[in-house]
Order: sequence, then C-alpha cells, then structure tokens
Amino acid sequence: MTFSSYFTGTVTIAAGGTTIAGTGANWTYPNASPGDIISVGGQIAVVQDVTNATTLVIDAWPFAAVTNASYVLYKISPLRFVGGQAMADVSALVAALNTDGWYVFVPSSANGPDPSYGNDGQFAFQAATGKLWAKEGGVWTFLGVYRGFNPRGVYDPTATYAVGDLTSFGGGAFVWINPTPGNTQPPDPSNWMVMGQKGDQGDTGPVPLLPVMPWATGTSYVIGPPASFVQQGGSSYQCLVAHTSGTFANDLAAGYWGLVAQNGIGDLLSTNNLSELTDKNTALMTLMGVSFGASQSSLTALQMLTARTNIGALGDVKITVWNMTNSYTPAANLKFAICDTVGGGGGAGGALADATHNFGGSGGGSGGHDRSFFTGDQIRAAASAAGGSIPVTIGTAGAAGGWGATANGTNGGTTSIGSLISSNGGVGGFGAAVTQSFGGSDGAPKTTGPMAGNLINDGGSAGEMLSWFMTSGVGYIIARGGNGGSSVYGGGGKGSMVYASYANGNPATGAGSGGGGASSNNVAAGAVGGNGMAGRAWVIEIY
Repeated sequence: MTFSSYFTGTVTIAAGGTTIAGTGANWTYPNASPGDIISVGGQIAVVQDVTNATTLVIDAWPFAAVTNASYVLYKISPLRFVGGQAMADVSALVAALNTDGWYVFVPSSANGPDPSYGNDGQFAFQAATGKLWAKEGGVWTFLGVYRGFNPRGVYDPTATYAVGDLTSFGGGAFVWINPTPGNTQPPDPSNWMVMGQKGDQGDTGPVPLLPVMPWATGTSYVIGPPASFVQQGGSSYQCLVAHTSGTFANDLAAGYWGLVAQNGIGDLLSTNNLSELTDKNTALMTLMGVSFGASQSSLTALQMLTARTNIGALGDVKITVWNMTNSYTPAANLKFAICDTVGGGGGAGGALADATHNFGGSGGGSGGHDRSFFTGDQIRAAASAAGGSIPVTIGTAGAAGGWGATANGTNGGTTSIGSLISSNGGVGGFGAAVTQSFGGSDGAPKTTGPMAGNLINDGGSAGEMLSWFMTSGVGYIIARGGNGGSSVYGGGGKGSMVYASYANGNPATGAGSGGGGASSNNVAAGAVGGNGMAGRAWVIEIY
C-alpha cells in the first residue's frame, strides 16, 4: 500500500526540539495536517500541530539534530478521513467556550466567584444582585453593580432597598445607589439619587370650550377659546370657523363645524350579555381582554409577561457546572431541574520495553453519560435527605499505566449528584504484557441509569486497541497505542505512534475522556500511557 506524501523543501530539527522548521516547504492543508507522519533520515515523528506554512509541532525529537535535510510527510492523519473533522470541530467548540470574556455565573448564595474558576480577562456575574467581577492577575476584582431599575412603588419606611430600587416620595422619584442594602428616608444623598422632582404649579389655562348648547339658526358662533360647542341630531360639534349660522347641513358642508362625538346607531342591552356583537373576539381584544377561544399572537410583550405571572408560568433559568467535587443546595422556589453527569475517563495502557517486539497500550474508555429530569420537590427531597445540601462528586481521572509487567491504566471515578443521578467512570486501557506481542483490550464503558425522568443513559466510548506488531525483521514496521475514548465533551487522548523508538500516550483533554495508549517499537525502553480526564456534572434549574 502506498500513502500519499509531500516532500518539497528541506527540514531542520534540534535534538530534543518540539518544532520542525521547513525551508522551501508549504505545509498548509492539504499538504500537512495534525496526525500525519514525517520521516527524516529513517526516523519518524507524528505531527501534533501545523503552526504555519513552514513550522510543524511534534513531540520532543529523540534523535540527533538535522539541518536542511530531505524528508517525506505521509498524509495518513485520521482528520483526513470521515469523522475526523467532526471530532476536531467538537474540540474547537469546547475551546471556544473557554475563550477570554466567557462569563462565570456566581450562585446567589455565594459572596463572590470561586477563585479557582476563570482565566484572566474573563468576567463573573451574579444575576441575583447584578454584581460584576473581572479576573486579572489570577484574582477576581469587584467592578460594581450593573442592573436595571426595580420599581418599588411609594416609599416604605419598613422595607429594605437595594441598588436599582426605585421609589416615590414627596412628589419625587428616587433610586437607591448604596451597594449595601438598607433604608433611609429620601432624599438622603448618601443612599438615594433624585430621578425626578415635582415642579411648580403652572398658570391656569383658558377654558377650551363653551358649555354645550343646542344648535340654532341665526346665531353667531366663535372659535374661541373658548369655542362654541353644540349638539345637533344626537351628535356634538366644535366651531372651527367663526360665522353666523344659517342651515346646519350647509354650515357643516362648508367646514364650519368639527365632529366631536357621533350619535350611535344602536345601544347594547345588558340583558343580551353582549350577544349583539358581530365579532366578539375582536371586540374583546379592543378592550385589552383575553379569550381562550382565539389566538393571542397580538398581545404585547408586557401583556404576555403579565399573563405568564398570573398563571404561574416558568421564569428564570440558572445553570451550574461542576468540574470539582462540591455541594448543591436547591432554592425553595425551584420548579424543575435537568441534571447531567459524565464519569471520569480511564487511564491508558503503557508499552513494555523489549528490543525485539512492538507494543501498543490500548486507550482508556470514556466515562458514562446520564441526564435526567426532576421536579423541584424531588430535588428538595434529595437535599433534605442529605442534610440540606446534595453532595456533588466528580469522578476522578484514571491514572495511566506504566511500562512494567502490569501496565494497565486505572478506571475513572464515578460522577454523581447525590442519590439523584450517577455515571460510572471509563475502564482503564490494557497495557502490553511481557508475554504478549499485542496491545491490551479495549477500555469498556460502564454507567448507571438515572432514578427519575430518564433523558440520556449512555455508556462511555471504548478506547481503541490499535497495536501493530512484529517479531524481529518480520511484519509491520510501526507500533501505535490506541486512542482514548471521547466523552460527550470530546478530547480522547491520542495514542502515540513510533518506529524503532518509544513514546508515551497523550492525556485526555475533554472532561470524562480516556487517555491515549503508549507505544514501543523494537527498543529496550518502555513508555507510559496517557491519563484520563476527570468527569463533569451540571444542573439547569428552572424557576
């Protein structure tokens, strides 16, 4: 079998270096891709990343330095095949969620953001108070309170006011500005800012209309103010042009009068209960009423909000994510919750040291994935049974296998949210044993189902068993460790690949994913597998 390759230009690599510099090369895709193999003077390395058109990233070069040497880059990266790019896209999405500026949400019960959360340049926000923090130099710094006005009606001397609360007092409007809640009578400038104040009373304006009188011919009418105001034929009119009246129909046609109120064509009878109306739904909407028998698409946003409040519809949504063991205390007004857990990823198998054989440790399995729906009463019952707060346990990462006779990786730990839901960790990958010329078996997944409202109950992905082996001088020429199983968050560790060398497996990078297997190819030196990654849990609360 012949692999597609690229070999334009020359390369320079320092001994122990982690980059390859190209001269006359163009390593943009499709000429080069992460996962391809580069061969220089019979020595090979796996391309870990493509920095630019003339720079490749590799694991530390274990051979002597080379300068302006010829090379061959074999295009065999898994990313070139179906499914590979999808995995890369998932990794890119997870990376995007970790970019600077992504908000860390602070629970209403906390005094500030967890110091272990966030990176420099990120912000933390507490929705309950409107408080905002920024992280600089590894420390969360309080910036202030950012929230809209909260109308509280007429000033109440017994109430407690917080930043943004708006009240009226003595004909003025005031907003509380002190970050510390409290109560003093407006207009105390240390706590209140004047938003509006009652002005002085203005002069009395002229009367716009004369008392309404029946229209009469031969009468002088004026436009005022006050203007003449008359009734004729059951309707009311205001004088628009000063004149002496003649015939009402002629004066109206000449524009002397403006219609103010027109005589109706009929009256509604109370005994008929509005049955005289032709279009009852339209009439009801005109009166700003609501009917269950007609579409409400024309309601304003304020009307919809009022209707939702009146019927107790769902309100705020809060998301909490745990990457470390913690506790969860539900609020008294919680209506529903969706809980999600992913077990810890298994560690990968190691590769034995043997000068005449090839070994590849299998990848660790990813943790199980479970998601369930609970009512607020179920959540609060679980918290009460646990003493007030539900313990949140994050499954530990499986440790990588070594390169001795027992080279198996260890299993990942179980992730759970109290007794509500749990997911077992992925099984550790098997290492290559001294009596074998093949890699260990797959890291099989395990999981336990949710207790209520089952939405997702998936086993983790098994780690790969990819060990290409040979006896002295016969068979394949490359040894490769199996890739770790990827969880729902992606990031299974890549197995290493070597020729006449050895290399450790890569650790997992996604929560709950398994580590990559190690490899050893006809050298008296072994390698250790990659560690799995700890699990993750989250809850979406709906109030």
